Amino acid sequence: ALGRRPAGVSSAELPLLLGLPASLALGAARGETLVREVNDRWVLAGEIDRIAGRALDRIRVHHRTHISDRGIPLETLRHELRAPQWQAEAALGDLASARRVRIADGVAALAGFTPRAEGGDAELDRVVDVLREANLCPPTVQELERQTGRAGLGALLRLAADRGQVQAVERDRWYAREALDRFSAALTEMGQIQAIVPAAVRDKLGISRKYLIPLLEWADSQGITVRVGDVRRLRQT
Repeated sequence: ALGRRPAGVSSAELPLLLGLPASLALGAARGETLVREVNDRWVLAGEIDRIAGRALDRIRVHHRTHISDRGIPLETLRHELRAPQWQAEAALGDLASARRVRIADGVAALAGFTPRAEGGDAELDRVVDVLREANLCPPTVQELERQTGRAGLGALLRLAADRGQVQAVERDRWYAREALDRFSAALTEMGQIQAIVPAAVRDKLGISRKYLIPLLEWADSQGITVRVGDVRRLRQT
């Protein structure tokens, strides 16, 4: 009966489908190895397996075409499976439990998959070096793409971030780790003897407010400083 209902049936519908009292219908279903219960719904186990197979295929394709990405966004994967949400979740849960797929931070990847830079690590290092040379005044992503002659740098920058080489301070502006360490050290040095005032930081580091204000807000978010009125102080640890 379930073979004609790939979307499954609810536990309440099962007795009507089988023509049995509820207790007998549920007992019969639970004793059948070819069906399974998922969130109070019954479906052929093979249907979940087929969805899991489609998920694996889709993840493999994403890895081949987006080698710098950590994985495929879960929302994209769920949509492309074209299955009821509860079935898709069951299939992905099976893959994760079997350690065939790694699901974290809103993305899914094959177990053991490691992102790689398109063009190799030399290409990633070339982009990171541009940010290192820019120090505390890096270009936006769009400007960086023009400067390097390479489009679609988002995935490459995220890969560099995963390796601890860069960090996004604004949505479209990334900084080399060394630059952020220098900025943090300057704030720490200043904060040990006085309140941290934007104008004083600007004069000390020689950067404009365009870069300074987002950097100060980044320092707050990282727990380095805390804003008190118009000044900042080092956060007590």
